[in-house]
Amino acid sequence: IDYIFHLAAMASVPLSVENPIKCNEINLNSTVKLLESAVKHDVKKIVFSSSSAVYGENKNMPLKETEPPMPTSPYAASKASCELYLKTYHEAYDLSYVSLRYFNVFGPRQDKNSQYAAVIPNFISDLLEGIPPEIYGDGEQTRDFIYVKDVVKANIKSCECEYNGIVNVASGKKITINKLYNIIKKTLGTDIEAKYLPERQGDIKHSLADVSEMKKINYEVD
Repeated sequence: IDYIFHLAAMASVPLSVENPIKCNEINLNSTVKLLESAVKHDVKKIVFSSSSAVYGENKNMPLKETEPPMPTSPYAASKASCELYLKTYHEAYDLSYVSLRYFNVFGPRQDKNSQYAAVIPNFISDLLEGIPPEIYGDGEQTRDFIYVKDVVKANIKSCECEYNGIVNVASGKKITINKLYNIIKKTLGTDIEAKYLPERQGDIKHSLADVSEMKKINYEVD
């Protein structure tokens, strides 16, 4: 095995809040075991799927990789901890790595039942079924969406480059959930109004990436 793409995780903020110990076991403990195996078998490089959640409620937009982690959920804390372990294994055992901080990924066949970053398929599915989609909070929260094929491209380029460190994977553009909903509603030709619910614990209000560091993995952002 030359390269490891590490995407396995409890990928849910709400679930991590409900069960932080299980989140730690799945996300952090398993990652350390994987790093041990990678060193043992002389793996060339590991590409870790991290998350924009590590930034928490940091208001220094657009978010740069040099900003300190400010996790607001066990999920985010586990991802930040994994990043530290990757850096440590690079320093201590010369294991090459890149931690990719995914922002909001979307694309075909995305699981609408996922509790993480699945707002687009949820909107589409509910509207097609004639159900008012749910929006948590006032809908004015912003997100930076990136298409799944661009995430794949970033992973591959992370293997091919010489860089070791953290890189945001995003579009560098923001959109409110309300605006996103209106675009989808218009595209599907419906006038169904969304149902607004209280904010979810652990969710961040705004998210926008600085994508200038993507050049370090030879990725040119359009």
